[in-house]
Amino acid sequence: MPEGLFSNIKSLSEEERLQRECDCLNAQPGNLKGIHCPKCNDKGVVYTVKEGHCVGRQCDCLVQRENAARIERSGLSKVIKRYTFESYKTDELWQAKIKDAAQKFIQQEGAWFYIGGQSGCGKTHICTAIANHFLNQNQTVKYMLWRDEAIRILANGTNDDRRQELISPLKNVDVLYIDDFFKHRNGDRPSEAETNLAFEILNYRYINRMTTIISSELTVRDIINIDEALGGRIYDMAYPSYLLSVAKDVKKNYRLRSEK
Repeated sequence: MPEGLFSNIKSLSEEERLQRECDCLNAQPGNLKGIHCPKCNDKGVVYTVKEGHCVGRQCDCLVQRENAARIERSGLSKVIKRYTFESYKTDELWQAKIKDAAQKFIQQEGAWFYIGGQSGCGKTHICTAIANHFLNQNQTVKYMLWRDEAIRILANGTNDDRRQELISPLKNVDVLYIDDFFKHRNGDRPSEAETNLAFEILNYRYINRMTTIISSELTVRDIINIDEALGGRIYDMAYPSYLLSVAKDVKKNYRLRSEK
C-alpha cells in the first residue's frame, strides 16, 4: 500500500472509516433487473453507519421492483399504463355510471364486479383500472383471457395433476380478473367441459368470498341460461351495485370510431 494512502486511512476518525466502508459497499454493482436504482446500485441493500457499525438496510426500490414484478405476473403489463381510471372516458351517462360503480367497488372486500354487453365499450379498460388498484394495494392479481386459458387447461384432458397445477393459481389468487368470459365466435355456447371448468373456479372463489372481476359480451341473464348455478353465483356476488350491463349498440363501440 502506498505510504501516503496508508497515512490518510490512519488519520481518519472511526466514523469516517466506517462511512468510507459503507461508500465502498454501496458502490458495488448488484444484479437486480427491471429498474436502475442509484442508491443501492441495483443490490437492494443500502449501507449506512449506525451505532458504530456499517449496517445494511433494504432499499426503497424493492417496493417498486415488487410492484413491477406483480404487474408482470398479473399478465397486464402491456395495457396497465393505458387503461386507468383517469383515461376512462365519461362523455356519456352510462360511462359515468360504470366508472362510479368501479370506483366504489375497489373499496369493497371480497365482492365481485361483472360487466357484460356491447363489444368495444370499454369493459376491458375499466376492469384493468380496477385490477391496477388492487396491484397497488400489494395484492396478487391474475389476468385470465378466458378462451385462451380455458383451451390450455382443457387440453390436458385426464391429466388431473397438470390440470390442478393450472387451475390452482386461478382459484387462490387474491384478485382474479377474467376477460371475455365465455367468448366464442359466432355466438356458440360453451361446451359442457368449459362450463364445468368455469364453475370449478368461480364456485371456489364464491365459497371463499374472493375478489373477482369479470368482463363478457354476455349478460348475467345469458350466463344463467347457460348454467343457472354458475350465473346465480355471479349474480349473488355482484348484485346490485356491481352487476353492470351495456345494451347492444354499435355506437358504443369505441374501436369503430375514427377518432382515437
